[in-house]
Amino acid sequence: MSARNLLTVLAIVIATLLAAFFAFVGYHKAFAPLAELAQHRVWTLALPVWAGRVIGWSELLLAAGLLGLIALAIGLQRSTSGEAT
Repeated sequence: MSARNLLTVLAIVIATLLAAFFAFVGYHKAFAPLAELAQHRVWTLALPVWAGRVIGWSELLLAAGLLGLIALAIGLQRSTSGEAT
């Protein structure tokens, strides 16, 4: 495995972990009741409710974008290595 391939795999793993994190926290900010958010001391409670929900949705969109970039990176990796069908 070349250094470039190793860096690509490492970037994919890190991006996947980041996407999972953003999806987890974004889901809770977007859908959890305020009482549950208060238990976890979420910083968005200092904002109006609608703004906290928008932040949650933006984190979910970021997670989806990262997953899209991961899919693109995997597709590019396969096409440059000759594994594409």
